Amino acid sequence: MPLSQQEIDRLTPDIPAPPEGLPESIREAVAEKHMEPWMRRLSWTQFLLAGEFAQRVRHAAEEVHGAWHAGIGFIPFAGLPEIPGRWPPEIAAAIEKSGYLWGGRILTSGSERPYVYGGDVYSVGDDFAFPILVIPARNTPQAMEVSASGQLLGTAACWVRGRAINRYFANQEGCLTAAHVLGAGIPAVSVRANGSQYSARRPVFAPPCVDAVFLDTGWPSVAPTQFSAPDVSWLSAGDPTLFSGAVSAGVAGFVTDISAHAHYTGSAVPMILCHDGLGSNGDSGSLVEVGHQLAALHLSQIMTDTGSYESRTLLLQQVERVLDVDLYQ
Repeated sequence: MPLSQQEIDRLTPDIPAPPEGLPESIREAVAEKHMEPWMRRLSWTQFLLAGEFAQRVRHAAEEVHGAWHAGIGFIPFAGLPEIPGRWPPEIAAAIEKSGYLWGGRILTSGSERPYVYGGDVYSVGDDFAFPILVIPARNTPQAMEVSASGQLLGTAACWVRGRAINRYFANQEGCLTAAHVLGAGIPAVSVRANGSQYSARRPVFAPPCVDAVFLDTGWPSVAPTQFSAPDVSWLSAGDPTLFSGAVSAGVAGFVTDISAHAHYTGSAVPMILCHDGLGSNGDSGSLVEVGHQLAALHLSQIMTDTGSYESRTLLLQQVERVLDVDLYQ
């Protein structure tokens, strides 16, 4: 069941997270605007991402057989015999109605039923205890299958230019999409943008472990506008999302969870954000707005064994740093 703004507000504690556990970059803003629902959501998201809870989630991912995603935020708990954790009565009622709760989750390719990792919860004060759930799920990339030359494969996210300090492709221009869109052995693809078609002659760079590729294309005749991806420290579970791909248009949703490795920006572990707006095959590579900021690259659909569906995206903050490019729209 998709989230709604009303349910998100009811699920969020009516107090901000403890300030001593928050990143310094947002602590002052939370103190000034702690009564606003979006700021309370941000405080709890970043509190859980920045401290001991995130460490517990990452440790669980190392221990659980077949784990392929570790996230923190709003977690669907279908398949469990009872609501895990400890909550004030009004939040417990919202959890029961919505089917979501605050916590961590490990998605696994294993065949077990959903369960609470370690049978334990992470307590904050007397009212809140956050569980880590282990949930069997499948991940399906949303590129097209290739059966004929010239067929639509996916969606170009935005234009990119190698930064001047990049020793391998300084100032080179092209576009960005999901690496899996190209598949294996595809010599060239066509990119459509703003009614024009561009030939992508070759990949410039596709880093290991991060599903993104810089394609060598022409540059539009009207110079695009540069933008920067938001820092993950200002993203929150429950933020509104929006994207349009080559197949789907105006897909809206809300952030469910953010990678437990969110503050790591190297290439070894992808920084993933999940939301409940669903795309179609051909939408891989789409640019995704998060909280009205251009923040992520659409990759795939997640389906859990309990029947919930979400979209999986890669945060552009990591793409900028690992590919060493500037982004343009």
